[in-house]
Amino acid sequence: MFSIARRNFAVRLSRAALSRSISVLLFIVALVGAGIAFAQEPASSHTEVATSLADLLAEAEKNNPQIEAARHGWEAAKQVPTQVSTLPDPQFTIQHFSVGSPRPFAGYTNSEFAYIGLGVSQDIPYPGKLRLKGEIAKRDADVSQQQIESVRRSVLAELKAAYFQLAYLSKTLAILEQDGELLKQVQQAADARYRSGMGTQQDLLQAQLQQTKLLREIAMHHMEVGKLEAQLKQLLNRPQDSPDIEPAELVETPLAQTYAELLAAAEAQNPEIASAKKMIEKQSLQVDLAHKDFYPDFNVQYMWQRTDPTQFRAYYMLSVGVRVPIYRSRKQRPEVAQAEAEKLRAGSELQAQSQQIAAELRAQYVLVQQTS
Repeated sequence: MFSIARRNFAVRLSRAALSRSISVLLFIVALVGAGIAFAQEPASSHTEVATSLADLLAEAEKNNPQIEAARHGWEAAKQVPTQVSTLPDPQFTIQHFSVGSPRPFAGYTNSEFAYIGLGVSQDIPYPGKLRLKGEIAKRDADVSQQQIESVRRSVLAELKAAYFQLAYLSKTLAILEQDGELLKQVQQAADARYRSGMGTQQDLLQAQLQQTKLLREIAMHHMEVGKLEAQLKQLLNRPQDSPDIEPAELVETPLAQTYAELLAAAEAQNPEIASAKKMIEKQSLQVDLAHKDFYPDFNVQYMWQRTDPTQFRAYYMLSVGVRVPIYRSRKQRPEVAQAEAEKLRAGSELQAQSQQIAAELRAQYVLVQQTS
């Protein structure tokens, strides 16, 4: 027990001596200071022109391909309502009826049954179906419009996070490079003391070890900076071999709103919630359309038939067809059940989306309060 205690005391004594030695070295460097410090090369400085965050946000809104794809999707969805709310295209018919022979126009001059006919037919859905289909398509377009805002905010938030991280790393990298110059001076002083017999090898090795750790940390910072530069260029749709982005000075913006105020703003302005509400409206219209399918659709056809005009009179025929939904238990009722289930699902998704946003907002709010 005594030998163990003695060894522990020796270890504590050597650590104390090492700390005093490093303190002495730092004090010597501070005294020698002016000559040595200014004799070294200055830390690497950033000569690029700083780019403000506002400029990058505007560039991302203009050039980001994800935002552009969402805009094109909305433009495409806006073209659907007029298509689905318009009557089906009419069908034109040409008929030829011969008598006595399969040859064309056989019997045309000597039989009143031979004729050439022209006709047109039009499918007419039950009143209200086309309007409902147009309203459903409009809700889909509204969802696509909200998706633009959702994608835009997601891209801008990702860009802000990368920009803030890059600004932080730029600041810490400058500090680490300055510390590296200082440790280099410490290592040189320790080496000089060791060569002159005034220092120990342990002091020299400790100084070299600290410098190596700092160089490794600087290298890791450079690697993270490279990743962030690549991420920013991707969000801005810039070539990866374009000049790097230099962040500007950042100023802290205090959060003045309370959690309740932020939650109310999120419920009123969040595009995800707005999109979920539009989906509920769409599914409600889908239920109405499913009920409309219990009613029949119609078809109107008009035909003109011409025989030999010198001997026979022309024929005129109007016919109306009705498509009757007789398989209600296998088609219409399951369709209504499906539409009602989809409506309930949309309501549950809205509730889940609201809860998720409230939870994420609460977590971020607590984080801001703690870090401020």
